[in-house]
Amino acid sequence: MQHHARPESGDKIRRRKKLPTRRQPMNKIFVAISIIAAMLLALTACSGKGAEETTAEKTAPLSTSSVIAEPENGAESSTEAELVPENSAVPVYIRIGDTVLTVLPSGNSSADALIALLERGDIALDMRDNGGFEKIAELERSLPTNNIPLAAGPGDLILYNGNTVCLYYGENMYSLTRLGRIQNTDEETLRSLLGDGDVSITFSLKK
Repeated sequence: MQHHARPESGDKIRRRKKLPTRRQPMNKIFVAISIIAAMLLALTACSGKGAEETTAEKTAPLSTSSVIAEPENGAESSTEAELVPENSAVPVYIRIGDTVLTVLPSGNSSADALIALLERGDIALDMRDNGGFEKIAELERSLPTNNIPLAAGPGDLILYNGNTVCLYYGENMYSLTRLGRIQNTDEETLRSLLGDGDVSITFSLKK
């Protein structure tokens, strides 16, 4: 006689079913951690790039075009390019004996006042030597001053203290007003013309 196994009850069958594993919460945590790690890496990369750009900007060399050379000790150099003649059409002539020199006026109120004075007539001055670098004489009236730290040189016509005209054949640096500059001359020529002592000089608007 064959024995047949009786079917188990429904309750036992249900108890034998494989219970699902609880891996789903762990998977979600792993995904969240991965996303956070990726975001941190991205932020770190951006910060590093920004720091490199900032460092590059700080260490970038200055353009040489932005560097402007200034005269030594703040003094304006004595060059024709720095003269901005307002009365360039009205040159001043200096007569020393038979020699006539042409002065290019400076573009300031002092030079304008000198020209206005010369429009009334020539000015003859007996100029004396001073310091071995200039001839000086006083005007009958004062002119407005425009003093600046100035490295004056041969050929400069200078106003000092408002009423003293100085004709330079040497060099000196002081707070001065430039009235103009003699054209086409040099120290040797001026020293020869002016001599060692007093000299009579006539200033005129007529050549």
